[in-house]
Amino acid sequence: MRPVLIACALALGGCASFPDAGAPIRASQLTPAGASSWTYDLGDPAFAAYLVRADIDSLDVKGALARARAADAGLRGAQAERWPELTLGVDGSRRMPAEGRSSGQADLDLGARWTADLWGAVRGGADAADADAKAARLDVQAARAILAAEAARTWLILSAHDDRLARLDNRWRIEAEGLRLAERRLAAGRAGREEKLERQANLARIEDDRRAAEGERMVAMQRLVALAGTSSAPVGAAAALAGLKPLALFEVQPASLEARPDVAAAAARLAAADARRLTAIKEARPRLVLTAGFKSDGAEISDLFSRSRLVFTPGLRAEGALLDGGRARARADKAAAEAAQAEVGYLKAIVAAESELAAAFAQLQAAERRQAPSKAGLDYARERLAIARLRLQAGTLARLDAIDAERSVFEAEDAQAAARRSLIEASIATHAAIVGASALQAP
Repeated sequence: MRPVLIACALALGGCASFPDAGAPIRASQLTPAGASSWTYDLGDPAFAAYLVRADIDSLDVKGALARARAADAGLRGAQAERWPELTLGVDGSRRMPAEGRSSGQADLDLGARWTADLWGAVRGGADAADADAKAARLDVQAARAILAAEAARTWLILSAHDDRLARLDNRWRIEAEGLRLAERRLAAGRAGREEKLERQANLARIEDDRRAAEGERMVAMQRLVALAGTSSAPVGAAAALAGLKPLALFEVQPASLEARPDVAAAAARLAAADARRLTAIKEARPRLVLTAGFKSDGAEISDLFSRSRLVFTPGLRAEGALLDGGRARARADKAAAEAAQAEVGYLKAIVAAESELAAAFAQLQAAERRQAPSKAGLDYARERLAIARLRLQAGTLARLDAIDAERSVFEAEDAQAAARRSLIEASIATHAAIVGASALQAP
């Protein structure tokens, strides 16, 4: 009997479809396919190269990819419910009485079961799983866009800190020269101690600003490393603010709100929730189950596969709950409430998209209007400095007064840098609003 049972077990293993128990999926294997919807690279090749690496290694993107794989598996499982199920079973036993001849007995049964989808519950479950899978795939697109938007914002901060550190070094050099001149004037009796103290205070403020900027720059650098999905990652040198390319209003082509991945994902979740609501109603209705099988019952081992011993057993079963204590109603009510919640989420996504687009365009227009006044202010300060240097060479202006003119240029440069940064920030916000990369809501 043992060889027969072993042969049957091997046959079962060969016929059945078991899941692969091999190596698990690793995070390193999860990589996005296709290009990201984010196309604004700030005009900086170093940022473009960083963004390619971060898009592949980002843990947020990998998490979205894992959820998409799980949703795809759920979809395959829901679709498999449409097909019949075949089962094969083998039972073996042996009678060994105290006296007499021992005998063996084996039972073989082959069964089939298929539930008729009378009310569309199985189809509704598959539709819901399909919408869930679609939403999960759109979440991957949204995660990639959100990553790019956050990386662009952080890259801008890094560039702004590098610019500010360079200006602070120049200001420190000028103020240090002013302090030396003030000390000479004090030693010659041509100035009071207050003038020296003022210069020392200016140097202290510059040093404090420089230390703060260095700390903030390091925070931005570490943020870029974290976004890239590794504990330590090389980040190329960021271009200066003047080297970053803003978006021009005439270049901006707003996409349809429905094309944004966050809005499309909300629509897919609404479709999934509505399909689950209908499925919950249909599952409460009576079910019709068809069964069929072959069974070899009470046969000797030698007659296990004998045609005369095989019995065909078709069956038809109608089943339904006469009294379930309100379970079906509760499931249907819960699904209806979840569908309403999904509808609210969809409407919120539409309103948020409209608001983001309007705010981003207004911000970009305002930032563009700031550029001309800030440039004019810097031009005036530089012209004043040029005049001061000519007077200094002619001996009609003290060096300390010329240093004050240079300080005015530094202040005007700070103002122009702030205006330039606001323009790049507005460009990032505008592109983020177009592609749906809201920094306030990640999937």
